Amino acid sequence: MTDLLQRAIAQIEKLPPDEQDAIALRPLAELADDYDFSKAEWGKFYHPEAVFSFPIYLDPDVNEFLSRLAEQKQVDVQELVNNWLRADMRLSRVSSDGPVGEATFDIDLREEVFTVALVPELADVLESQAKARGVTTETLVNLWLAERLRRAA
Repeated sequence: MTDLLQRAIAQIEKLPPDEQDAIALRPLAELADDYDFSKAEWGKFYHPEAVFSFPIYLDPDVNEFLSRLAEQKQVDVQELVNNWLRADMRLSRVSSDGPVGEATFDIDLREEVFTVALVPELADVLESQAKARGVTTETLVNLWLAERLRRAA
């Protein structure tokens, strides 16, 4: 959640419940002029078992490097990032138990992208690692990628 949105929610939470409801209903009232919700079904698209990946936004220098590397290798940035992070996760596990060894991985990528989707298991590990370090997942990924890119250069 963005800082601006958090501040807005904090301000709304200070208001009496009826004012909070009025604020929440305002966008719906504006939509009502353009859309007919009379046949809408509550929860129609809700699936409790659905798994969602969250986007990772790369800093411009990291994005540029990954895009050039992906283009040179004719591979997809998303898979490159997932493989690098998996390799780093393996190294992190090893480093806590003893000496760090060389990590290798195969890359089979095809097209350039700017948003990176992560497999749910990887996203969970990244999120818990970020929380443990007191940073956002986005910051942690950018830091790790920047470090890996410096080593690769």
